[in-house]
Amino acid sequence: MTEALLREYRQADIPALTALWHRVFGDPEALISRFFQLLPEMGSGAVAELDGQAVGAAYIVDGLALLRPGAAPMPLAYLYAVAVDERCRGLGFGQAVTKAAADLALARGDAFVCTLGDAARLEGVKLVKALREAGVRADLDHAARSLKAQFKFAGKTGAKYVVTLAEDELARGVVKLRDMDASEEKEVSRDEIVGLLRK
Repeated sequence: MTEALLREYRQADIPALTALWHRVFGDPEALISRFFQLLPEMGSGAVAELDGQAVGAAYIVDGLALLRPGAAPMPLAYLYAVAVDERCRGLGFGQAVTKAAADLALARGDAFVCTLGDAARLEGVKLVKALREAGVRADLDHAARSLKAQFKFAGKTGAKYVVTLAEDELARGVVKLRDMDASEEKEVSRDEIVGLLRK
């Protein structure tokens, strides 16, 4: 394969990735635009860059789990789409960018947000979006589990940090931040959490 830079997609990539998607799949720009609006909340993507241009991309939808009776939930991700520029097909970019996207999905889990209550859930979704936009791999429960079940699931995801947001924290403008490795928990201002967890 010709040497390419493989990395996670960034917001600044969206115009180039939109053009690539349109060339490869022919989808209308309104549909592509909506996908990129939702992507920070539902997954991520990897980009193959050659000479400063995006020549390939793969998108992962994650935060899914396989629920089996009597067994722990198994985290899952879904490979949504792979696009490679016409001039780069047959050079291994599709396989490389797919592997990079899979690696990103497996590595997700810097922070897992647990919420209690409808208002906190809405704020949790906004927080995950803000964390992802800042480069923090973050997710939250998508199965409407109890807070206890969310904590248990967060532990299974391998998240380094668990951020808890309930009605009380919401009213005070704080979140609880638990370092899973150190088993330490502290309150942090909601305004500071993104900067604190940013890579």
